[in-house]
Amino acid sequence: MIYDNDKLNEIYRDTWPNLGWAKMNTIKAGNYVRFLGCTKEQIQWGNNDDPNPILFVNDLYYVEHVEIHSQHTKIELRGVKGKFNSVCFEVVHDRKSSRKR
Repeated sequence: MIYDNDKLNEIYRDTWPNLGWAKMNTIKAGNYVRFLGCTKEQIQWGNNDDPNPILFVNDLYYVEHVEIHSQHTKIELRGVKGKFNSVCFEVVHDRKSSRKR
């Protein structure tokens, strides 16, 4: 089952307002993200592809597609084959200081 990211965040904010959900920086298609590196456990959670051999830590990537599941979110990047765990990335608002891929 695929869930709407904005709707889930709205539910979380309304249900648990003191847990920091309102501060979540959700990844959306069209965002640039910075690759943070990915642990074995993060890769295995939800059977994601391993980004470590093909992506560069701290480089920026353009998000083509977001697939939201009940316990994790997978993202697909422009020009990169695979679906990766979103926790291995952070949204970037100022793209000037990093290399884009």
